[in-house]
Amino acid sequence: MPLFVTLVAVRQPQWYPVHDEALAELKVRDVWSRHPPLVGLAGRIGKIGEEQGSHPGPLAFYVMAVPHRLLGDSSWGFQASTVLLQASAVGVALWLAHRRGGLRFTLAVAAALAVLMRAYGAGVLAEPWLPYLPLVWFVVFLLAIWAVLDRDLLALPAVVLAGSLCAQTHVSYGLVVGAGVTIAGVAAVRQLWLGRGREPDPTRRRDRWTVAAAATLGLLAWLPPLADQLGSGQGNLTRILAHFRSPPEAPFGMAKGFELLLVLLDPWRLVANRGPIDGFPTTGSVLPGAALLLGLAGAAVVAWRLGLRSLLRLQLLLGATVGMAGLSLGRIIGPAWNYLTLFVWSLTALVLLAVLWSGAAALGRARPRLPVVGVGTAGAVVVLVVAASLLAFDGARVDPPSPRLSRLVAAMAPGTAAGLARGDLPGGGRAGRYLVTYTDPVNSGYPTFGLLDELDRRGFDVGFAPYFRAAVGAHRVVRPGDATGEIHVAVGRDIGVWRARRGAVEVAYHDPRSAADRAEQRRIEAELARALGVDRGAGPAPGIEDPPVASPDPRVRSLQVDARARLAEIGLPTAVFVAPAT
Repeated sequence: MPLFVTLVAVRQPQWYPVHDEALAELKVRDVWSRHPPLVGLAGRIGKIGEEQGSHPGPLAFYVMAVPHRLLGDSSWGFQASTVLLQASAVGVALWLAHRRGGLRFTLAVAAALAVLMRAYGAGVLAEPWLPYLPLVWFVVFLLAIWAVLDRDLLALPAVVLAGSLCAQTHVSYGLVVGAGVTIAGVAAVRQLWLGRGREPDPTRRRDRWTVAAAATLGLLAWLPPLADQLGSGQGNLTRILAHFRSPPEAPFGMAKGFELLLVLLDPWRLVANRGPIDGFPTTGSVLPGAALLLGLAGAAVVAWRLGLRSLLRLQLLLGATVGMAGLSLGRIIGPAWNYLTLFVWSLTALVLLAVLWSGAAALGRARPRLPVVGVGTAGAVVVLVVAASLLAFDGARVDPPSPRLSRLVAAMAPGTAAGLARGDLPGGGRAGRYLVTYTDPVNSGYPTFGLLDELDRRGFDVGFAPYFRAAVGAHRVVRPGDATGEIHVAVGRDIGVWRARRGAVEVAYHDPRSAADRAEQRRIEAELARALGVDRGAGPAPGIEDPPVASPDPRVRSLQVDARARLAEIGLPTAVFVAPAT
């Protein structure tokens, strides 16, 4: 319910995806084209550019393609397909929980999911950014492995599909998912082997068909990446392996990886909604996380002593997953961005649930007259209602992703599309093929990706230079000799350059700055010029469009960083031009 409240809240104003979201929507739209995606979205894998690596697979694009198309190929349909994906994960998780422990355990898992999703936030769960898509599906993956360890092989297809979705969507899940699938596969084969030679019964026959179905689903899910790997040139999986075998810089390291893991396993971060949604979650005490792991070890002893074999299997699985998570974090190359670590929260929620379950079981055995089961069930219902209500309240007020950049695309796209549709501009109108370029010292070109996505949605043949091949796909690479026209996004001083260019037609203009913003911009540039000792009479102040001026004074460098960040936040005028191809 909270997810659908969020979906209604983001219906208006219209959202325009930028950068990664725009690139992902292009891939979702490509599912129905002659160029279906074979790999995931381009990532920080290998050398950025034409030979850049991508995340392992396109399964998320294929899953989201149907609702996206049914909802009109709109940006809101893109958000709706994201919400449906997350809601489906909740449904599968509760189905698995019900098979393991009936209604009471289903309520306990629902409460844990509500707390987890409240911690992530409605905006994260409804945002179609690929690192966010597997967050709830990772819970499904772990619950399904536990079911297989509990000899419930009907959960094996869920292991394969949830694991494939996680690992294909973002490479950070690869190590953990690979270990989990191995555990589930060994358990399934062992169960079939132990049943070999016995009299046939419907359960064993069903198990064999289930294993065959899971293997078939796995093959189908990984068929696109395998097709890419076996095609011409260097395959994407090879690029990924080469990146991690010979990283461009030293990995995070095992010691730092496990230290970061303990910081993130802090259950209070989860409950108090103080998590690593922004920035680098590398600081904090390791003691709460260490205490939670000690609690898990103690809970496993309790489960063993009480003969709770199913619970013990879950706890052993979670312990093994914690170890693999630490190894995975240790392999981070470059900064420990938040999106590389968010899956640890899903793990924290299940560890906390397993510890509380053992505690309740021990208390029930020690004090049989206490209504432990009834109190626990009532507590789960209260937690579920409160957390879901807070999530719904959060969802009702959520802002669309990157609202400032979305408004910029909204200001550029209609005028550009209308100008191209008239057919009297350079390039040939709808029959033309356009190379999209930009000069953007403020937003790194992110809005231009959104403009490309919107023009593609409206049926124009647009693409980028070969440098962006990995990002947009080979079929959207437009070489200068193949283009009939050029669409250029100019920001700041570059607008004057393009207004003076022969044959260029300005089709859109937007200045996000108010009068107060312009005055603040002039004040910041003057302050920056004084700090750097630049003579303003000799030329423009060293603002955001100028390269940083080196200063030996660390205070001046700090001022420069802060000033340029604020200038970028205020923004610069943006214009779109259509010109003959050169």
